[in-house]
Amino acid sequence: MSEEEEAAQSALRRLRAAVRGGVTPRKREPVAPQRSGDRDPALVGDAVRQFLQQHNLEARQQVARVLEDWAGLVGADVAAHVAVESFDDGALILRAASTAWANQMRLLQATVQRRLDEELGAGVVTSIRVLGPTAPSWKFGQRHVPGRGPRDTYG
Repeated sequence: MSEEEEAAQSALRRLRAAVRGGVTPRKREPVAPQRSGDRDPALVGDAVRQFLQQHNLEARQQVARVLEDWAGLVGADVAAHVAVESFDDGALILRAASTAWANQMRLLQATVQRRLDEELGAGVVTSIRVLGPTAPSWKFGQRHVPGRGPRDTYG
């Protein structure tokens, strides 16, 4: 047996004896390599915050955080019928479940804008657009004949 194998066997015996005896081996403290300047390790939260600032994504991150709690912002009843569809370049687009809810949301638009300004700061959401429900398509297949189709025979 070589010296390396003997050293490994000896270390294994000592470790087994320590485990049987209830003694836990000491853990070595990790040694960070010596770095200088910007290469020092940073906390993940600080790195994410710095990334958001560098790429001007702070406002979008705030909007995402607030709109994640859409029901808390507008109420559970409204949130059940009106959902956030998108947010892009300051324009918030909402989709209503029915035309009645779309009209109601248009009436509440100033109130929602004021609430968003309170939560996010003025100017983050510059406009709110409310869309009604999507209508079903009557087009099936690859070819389509112009005209109203089956709906023109209803009376």
